[in-house]
Amino acid sequence: MKNKIFQIVFLLAIFSCSEKKEENVVTNQENPSIEVDSTTVNPTKEAVFKWQTELCLKEGTYDSKKYTASELQATYELWWRFSGYLSYDVTPSKEEDVANLSVEILDEKYNESLLVFKNLKIINEPYWIQLKKNKMRELTESYELKKIAIQAYTNPQILMKNRFTEHCREYALALSSSDDELLLKTWKNLIERQMEKNGSPDRVLEKYNQENASSDRLFFARKQLMTYGWWNCANHVVYHFEDDGTPQNEFEKLFSNIKSECDEP
Repeated sequence: MKNKIFQIVFLLAIFSCSEKKEENVVTNQENPSIEVDSTTVNPTKEAVFKWQTELCLKEGTYDSKKYTASELQATYELWWRFSGYLSYDVTPSKEEDVANLSVEILDEKYNESLLVFKNLKIINEPYWIQLKKNKMRELTESYELKKIAIQAYTNPQILMKNRFTEHCREYALALSSSDDELLLKTWKNLIERQMEKNGSPDRVLEKYNQENASSDRLFFARKQLMTYGWWNCANHVVYHFEDDGTPQNEFEKLFSNIKSECDEP
């Protein structure tokens, strides 16, 4: 009798285990002959990534099955650290500073920055791909503008032969001409426009009178027309990336949970 009871209990245990195993088995839809344990299908693997903004240290939880830490780091650098604007001053304050302007140095800075962008292995999603393209475009157009500006100090005719000419023809004509009277007249016209927009027009006029009375007045005329005339005009034509807060919002969407420690502004 005891042996029969033991055999019944043993058979029930085997049957119960078999049912539980069948519950965890699903059919692979692409290949029905392969069985997959449903408890291991696409599990989420959480990991933590930390980043810094102007005032906050942030820590976010993300699915490492979707992104790698290196992809998040590259995407963060694209958004937060790397600007497309090429940092190289092309507005000399003194005539002798013109000789220090160098297309070779500009080329070097541009190529270095371009390589940085190209090497960023960012998250492969449309928004970040487009953001990378936009910042690379800003870099290239910034380089184009600054290269023309450098060359124009020694070869002003170049101002008449580029895509900015039609937008900034008044300044291009004056700067490329050998007519000093045209140069000085265009400079005076620029000063009058500046006075209309400036909160202290008397100071603008006082500075102009001082420079116009100087023996270097032709240099001052070219400098002002290059910096505040042609440059400002051409700079409105090139592409500038405007950060309206969207990159940060999109970056934070990559995380399921975010903790922040922020300093007082």
